Amino acid sequence: MTTADINGDGKTDIVALSYSPDQIFWYENPTWKRRVVVEKHPRMPVAIQPLDVDSDGKVELILGAEYYEPPDTTKGGSIWLLKRPEDLDKPWMPIKLDQEPTLHRIRLLDKKDLVCSAILGREKKGAALFVLRRPADPFKDRWTREPISDELNTVHNTWSADWDKDGKDEVLVAAREGIVLFKLTTGGAWERRQIGKGYWKKGDDKRGSSEVAVGRLPGGGRYVAAVEPHHGHEAVIYIAPERPDQLWNRKLLIENAGGHTVLPADLTGTGVDSLLLGFVGHYNNKPGGPIVYIFHPLDSQGNKWDKIVLDNRGMPGEDGACSDLNADGRIDVIVAGHNKLKVFWNEGK
Repeated sequence: MTTADINGDGKTDIVALSYSPDQIFWYENPTWKRRVVVEKHPRMPVAIQPLDVDSDGKVELILGAEYYEPPDTTKGGSIWLLKRPEDLDKPWMPIKLDQEPTLHRIRLLDKKDLVCSAILGREKKGAALFVLRRPADPFKDRWTREPISDELNTVHNTWSADWDKDGKDEVLVAAREGIVLFKLTTGGAWERRQIGKGYWKKGDDKRGSSEVAVGRLPGGGRYVAAVEPHHGHEAVIYIAPERPDQLWNRKLLIENAGGHTVLPADLTGTGVDSLLLGFVGHYNNKPGGPIVYIFHPLDSQGNKWDKIVLDNRGMPGEDGACSDLNADGRIDVIVAGHNKLKVFWNEGK
């Protein structure tokens, strides 16, 4: 799921997808009227991002679909531009941009291009991680593919942000190899740097990292949040080391089952990012039910955190978003999972 002002009225709407049935739909703020964007085609939608591709002030939607059937890594996986109609009660028009088997996630890069990642590699090679560059006419011209990496395995999620404050986004990746940072060099190549090795225990085949995001600590430092291993039972943070050539320091926040959401957001209005954590429950033989938490950092080293159980009444935290839905200056929380969607209103407490 995601959020965006779909109808241009200044209010943030909610966009969600389902592949049971195959549907993209949006809820109009504040009545929450539900409208279908597309259905039945493209099949098996798995990722969604809003982007005003033609800079006309009206948002389009980028869709990842045709999700794979493991262990087949030879077919499926596609990226679509959903062109908005004049009448938003009508279906949107899907335009196919590219194809990659096991395509799983899409992020924005520099607010104009797309970072796309497959979860598995073709023919036992590394998973495809690449940029789709937007052309002059995004509806008619070909989007150009720029490879980032094909070396990582079981890439589950990515995060784009201006990591080194140079005005350009870098890409963080959660994979079996852990948390990896990619930076575009002046020569046009993507440089790889290891941030953390992720979960690793002798005798446990599940390794590395599954989700990744970057948040702000008190004092202005940052933390990297992750779920580990794949769909894992540990929510962790990484804190910057003393020297830049060292791996980041890994700290366990909490254990549950089936971790699937990590999302930092300034829920307190203090310039410090709380962390939304969602677990779907009972995964990889680990005990635990569906649960959604908010953690809030209390010190500059990420050692002390307030913990709130946001929902332990069967809401699977499969995905989430944080946005001010009622224009009161406070960021609200939206959680989705297993055909359920909930809004949690931030009342400043």
